[in-house]
Amino acid sequence: MLNKIDTKDLQIGMYVSELDRPWLETPFLFQGFSISSQGDINELEHCCDYVFINEEKSNYKKEDSLESPFLKNDDGELPEIEGKRPEHKIPIEEEIYEARKIRKDTEIQMSSLMSQMRSGRALDIQKANDVVKNIIESLVRNPDAMVLLGSIKSHESTSEAHAISTSILCITLGRFMKFSPEMVEELGLAALLHDVGEVKIPVELIHKVSKSPQEIELVKKHAEFGAEILRNSKGMPDSTIDVAYSHHEQLDGKGYPRGLLASEISTFSKIVSIVDTYDRLTRGEDGKSIPATEALRYLYLYRDKIFDGRITEAFIKCLGIYPIGSLVELETGEVGIVTSVKPGELLTPQLLLVRGRNKNPLDIPRAINLAQFVKTNPDKYVVKQVLAPEAYGVDMRSYLLTEEQMHI
Repeated sequence: MLNKIDTKDLQIGMYVSELDRPWLETPFLFQGFSISSQGDINELEHCCDYVFINEEKSNYKKEDSLESPFLKNDDGELPEIEGKRPEHKIPIEEEIYEARKIRKDTEIQMSSLMSQMRSGRALDIQKANDVVKNIIESLVRNPDAMVLLGSIKSHESTSEAHAISTSILCITLGRFMKFSPEMVEELGLAALLHDVGEVKIPVELIHKVSKSPQEIELVKKHAEFGAEILRNSKGMPDSTIDVAYSHHEQLDGKGYPRGLLASEISTFSKIVSIVDTYDRLTRGEDGKSIPATEALRYLYLYRDKIFDGRITEAFIKCLGIYPIGSLVELETGEVGIVTSVKPGELLTPQLLLVRGRNKNPLDIPRAINLAQFVKTNPDKYVVKQVLAPEAYGVDMRSYLLTEEQMHI
């Protein structure tokens, strides 16, 4: 694996594979060498701003290297995962309209980014950062609106949709785990670009349901392609490159592309692996999505085997018993979309009712807060079960993306 390193952070023993400029413009005789003295470092600092290090050929003390604490696998340094849902600065009824505008702009920006890279042009890091910052600003105002709209993306098949949804949920989890604002932003960017390598694979193959063994192996190459694309993008954080390369690694060493063990996988990669899997399961890669609760149950079943146990449990606590955007049936028989879950009211979410007791569509969707019925109708107005997203023909987009239907 090649790591992009600022020349001021170089150490004796690192193996330099590539420079930030042609080798012929430097005094070095060999295209690839091991740093053997401080003189080598001084010369590199004089000639280059950054270089690419081959970790497999290097021999230095990695614990002395300067890198983000969340790029390393050091769960002992993670904040204690007590977890608390952020307070709502403004109601979802107010933020949902602004969140919808941000969502549309994000779709446009991501589509532009992906088109640029498919045509061989460099990734616009500033545009990607702007997308992440806009998402964070909305989540700070109200932690539910963007998650709600992001959940709609789980029923669409585009790579851009998956990237946006994964970023929203990773940012939400990072805030829940009390990461610093800087680390939340870095995590959001890594999540947004984790599958960027798919631009080098035919779109029809990525979404093909039944793939041959050869096709599966080609699709798996997206991790290596992504790391290569990001490594050659100016100003790209190391953590973003690492996540693109490592988000399909597993704790048991059976992941790809390198078969890393738990101790070799970064914290960010572990987080994105969990959220990536959750979104793919609820979105339905094979054309059939599963309820959010079933996806969470899958993650929990494979905690400490495929997924990091502590982070998995934090993610489950973060989303709650009835994740925002999930479709639920009440004891009354009515069906609604979970639109908001306030701290301390995990069992009584706010819903947008879209189906009556006979399961026919309501002429006008109705917003209700189950917390209001705890004393008056505790047996009727409670959630009976979580449904598959497409149950009873419900199309969440028609309820949440058009102003005419917005009655949250």
